[in-house]
Amino acid sequence: VVCGDRYHVAVAALAAWQRGHAVALPPNAAPETVRALRRRGGVVALLHDTDTPDEFDVRAWLPAAELSDGPGPEVLAAIDGARVIATVYTSGSTGAHQACPKTAAQLLGEAATLAGCFGVTAARRVVATVPPHHLYGLLFSVLMPLAAGASFVRETPLHAETVAATARRHAADLLVSVPIHLRSLTVLDPGELPAFAAVFSSGAALPSETAAALGGLGLAVTEIYGASETGGIAWRRHLPGALEATWAPLPGVVVEADASGRLLLRSPFLPPDAAVPFACEDVIETLTDGRFVLLGRRDGVLKIGGKRVALAEVEQRLLAQPWLADAAVAASAAPGPRGQEIVAAVVAREAGVDAAELVARVRHGLLQWFDPVVVPRKLKVVPRLPREANGKLMRSRLLALFERPGPARGEFGVRELARVGEAHRFAVQVPAELGFFRGHFDGYPVLPGVAQV
Repeated sequence: VVCGDRYHVAVAALAAWQRGHAVALPPNAAPETVRALRRRGGVVALLHDTDTPDEFDVRAWLPAAELSDGPGPEVLAAIDGARVIATVYTSGSTGAHQACPKTAAQLLGEAATLAGCFGVTAARRVVATVPPHHLYGLLFSVLMPLAAGASFVRETPLHAETVAATARRHAADLLVSVPIHLRSLTVLDPGELPAFAAVFSSGAALPSETAAALGGLGLAVTEIYGASETGGIAWRRHLPGALEATWAPLPGVVVEADASGRLLLRSPFLPPDAAVPFACEDVIETLTDGRFVLLGRRDGVLKIGGKRVALAEVEQRLLAQPWLADAAVAASAAPGPRGQEIVAAVVAREAGVDAAELVARVRHGLLQWFDPVVVPRKLKVVPRLPREANGKLMRSRLLALFERPGPARGEFGVRELARVGEAHRFAVQVPAELGFFRGHFDGYPVLPGVAQV
């Protein structure tokens, strides 16, 4: 199912389930990603609302009067809880996208749990800035409203002004978003955003500065912690003027820690064949009341120059700097005894700033918190980060920003890669400052005509 319209996602999924099928929701809607998924064994049809010329366009089945009054729908048949009804994919932030099959008990059970935990009633209306094909977007902007008998807005607004206008136009009172999108909302003036009853955030740690800024706008953010493999794990609510540090497990979820602090999970949202307890890749500190403090990922803590540093903390300190609109941090292989180093890419909040001056300012800001050996050795200013639609950033795409540059400024480079008969394949290197469009295919930007010539 590849639909941007949430109503189409809901109709296609429910129809497939009633016919005994499962649905696969791709990690993104890029054409090559969709084609690769379509070619997998067991995929019998592609249901979509895109410009794909073949397959089944669900818009042909849903006339303009699709939401008009008429006979009530037939009662849907019950679904066996043990039946696999969907496959979602991990965000790919630390590697390739991994398939995660979900049973009805996992997926629909979590949707019902979320609706009950957060008091979602039939009177609520959800607007989301995240696509419905990612697990977080699917649960919070489609399945949770359906489980509660609530409503959802069909489109996915992104820009701050569009989010505010869409929410007002549809009288939406629940906002489902991610930190990078919520950060953009803080530029709005008080009163521009509706008085949301709840704002949900997931996908990455919410910077405390973003939570505080939204609190200044009168918005309390409920942060969700979980993963595609595990489903939801815990939540916390940042009230205006008070930033919560501890997490509360979702109903039915039990969180423990082993001797090293590794999170051990018991949850009804885990796969039926998962080991119990399920060992996660996060480190926590448990509290006596069942809550816990999240300390970071086990693979996100490095030792550089004898100093231990958490990549997440470096990234949080970057995002807290007022002159940055976005930032990301990763560990990269380094020559010599160091073995690895920290690299960071940042986006200036204002256009036209001098890159060297911005880098110096950013480094100075980090030195207020970290020893010099911990400050990223490579710090690059970019126009934007290559994030997915759900706000996630694949580590490979971040590291690609630091690969060896191509030709010198203003120069082009061409080399032949292969020749088969009369067919020739070339690699064309273009200057980094050349304007381009990102395009649909990763690694294949749309270049101006001069590059083709």
